[in-house]
Amino acid sequence: MYFKKRICPKCGDAHDELLDYCPKCKSKNEDDIEIKRHFAVTFLNPSYEIFLIVLGLAGFTLFDFIFALIFRNIYIANNLHGLMLINVASYLVFFIFILFVFFRFLRAFLDKFKDYWSYLYGIIGAVVLALGTIIINLIFNLIYPHSGDNVNQTALVNICRMYPAISIIVFGIIGPICEEFVYRVGLFSFLKRIHPALAYAGTALIFGLIHIDFGASDMVLEIIALPTYIWGGLCLSFIYEIRGVAASCTSHILNNVYSFIMILVS
Repeated sequence: MYFKKRICPKCGDAHDELLDYCPKCKSKNEDDIEIKRHFAVTFLNPSYEIFLIVLGLAGFTLFDFIFALIFRNIYIANNLHGLMLINVASYLVFFIFILFVFFRFLRAFLDKFKDYWSYLYGIIGAVVLALGTIIINLIFNLIYPHSGDNVNQTALVNICRMYPAISIIVFGIIGPICEEFVYRVGLFSFLKRIHPALAYAGTALIFGLIHIDFGASDMVLEIIALPTYIWGGLCLSFIYEIRGVAASCTSHILNNVYSFIMILVS
């Protein structure tokens, strides 16, 4: 497990040994730690990683609940319009909240997006992700030929068709960035401190389960959709580990935008 402290040789500050820089004097951490070697994973202080996890698992649900109360009358009058308002407001508040809380790390994260190779890896990752999803869907269509979209996908399809521009921006760009910070920078990085296998298994499973509606009338469709989301969690985690958050964000955004384009042209 990697939860140890190191003493900065320049200023004497005690901080997490996996941080790239000393939080006090900003000197680069040159320690050769095996878990960081040859990988591009971003490690924050464990408390920040846990905060991201809690924010992702509980915060978004809380935001949804608050905005559901605010837009209750609209939701009753027009279910789809109300659902769109709830989701858009939740994602925007979620995104602003992450920017506000992690403002001190913003420059370090922006620097990662200056690596143009990350975008190439992100594009390749998006292609692999899409191909894997197609293969999984084909297999399950053979097993359960009358299957359709699960609750989450059905709602997104309907919203995308009625509000295409907003959907592309919120669900195609802002949403994936929020999820990458929660499930890769937060969850994957934290679990990787314990064991790499746990990081992949835990992140993929949780990433899959958060896209499932356990109150759905047809749970078979929800279960059939689960492997696709788990594959997405595994694929994005691998891209994040080998090239960093810029690459995983690129893959996630391209995958979502591609899906929305396919919805619109179909």
